[in-house]
Amino acid sequence: MERIPLIAACCFALGITQLSATDPSQKPPEHPDKKPEHVRPKNDEAESLKKAIRALSPEQKQRIAENLKAWKLLTAEQKEALRHREQLQRKQASDEVATVTAGLPDDQRDLFLQRYQEERRKLQASLRQEMEARRKAELSDLLQRLKQEMESTSAKPTPAPAATP
Repeated sequence: MERIPLIAACCFALGITQLSATDPSQKPPEHPDKKPEHVRPKNDEAESLKKAIRALSPEQKQRIAENLKAWKLLTAEQKEALRHREQLQRKQASDEVATVTAGLPDDQRDLFLQRYQEERRKLQASLRQEMEARRKAELSDLLQRLKQEMESTSAKPTPAPAATP
């Protein structure tokens, strides 16, 4: 299966969320010679994308909708920077597996790369969660320690300045 770019999938998902959020009783007037906008010829890519979206959990769909809203708020420069970053990550992943997949046929190499990217994404998400939990714990300890230090220093009376004759 050919991999569909993330941005295209997100845009499609946003369209679905917007369509599902509209009130069906408020349909725009239809022209007799024009097909409704939501009735388009189906192709394999669109069908596979629909299946992939249906397979997502409600949490994943919600996260995609939130990401799309955030994407809309980005400037063109920020969007370009994110695209460039994703291209670099794909290139790095491709380079990392190039030596391992050197003897494999193209279809197996593509499948290997796809699985590698999926597993790497899961690993990175797991590491991010682990680091966030660790950061929270250490920040909590830091805050407690600083609070105790400040309380102990404020509890000590500060010497009054000596009176000058």
